Amino acid sequence: MQALVSATSGAAKAVNISKEVGTLEKGKLADFVVLTANPLDDIKNTRTIESVWIGGARVPAKNQ
Repeated sequence: MQALVSATSGAAKAVNISKEVGTLEKGKLADFVVLTANPLDDIKNTRTIESVWIGGARVPAKNQ
């Protein structure tokens, strides 16, 4: 969990942009992935990608 927090909200705080990015909140910019399994259970679950979102818009899957 610490690695995921460090890579997201922690990184935004470190470069002083946490008001704009770093967490999923209304009014913030967001690029994120939706996973089908919890990465806190097993870090390999970061490979179980359900969808990818950039700037709040879903990126179409390659096979569509």
